[in-house]
Amino acid sequence: MDPTVDDGLAARKKAANTEKMRRIVEERKQERLVGKAEVCFRLGISPATLWRWTRSGRWPAPIELSPQLKKWLESVLDREIEKIKEAADVDPQTA
Repeated sequence: MDPTVDDGLAARKKAANTEKMRRIVEERKQERLVGKAEVCFRLGISPATLWRWTRSGRWPAPIELSPQLKKWLESVLDREIEKIKEAADVDPQTA
């Protein structure tokens, strides 16, 4: 068997595995859970403000993993931050 053929096959397998791993990492990245500290940091608010916003419905409720452990999906956090940015971009004179 020609070694260059084997090298080509190995390269294609490696590329396919690399692409598969990239997709897996991207899927898991979207499903990452973030805690109160990261949410507060990214929003620039205090934990008290976060809970006040959550109780009032201004911010989505977290996923309750246990009575003492609550997390948000990172994709929800990113989406809500985008909504805040879009709302801030609205010209108050035309709104």
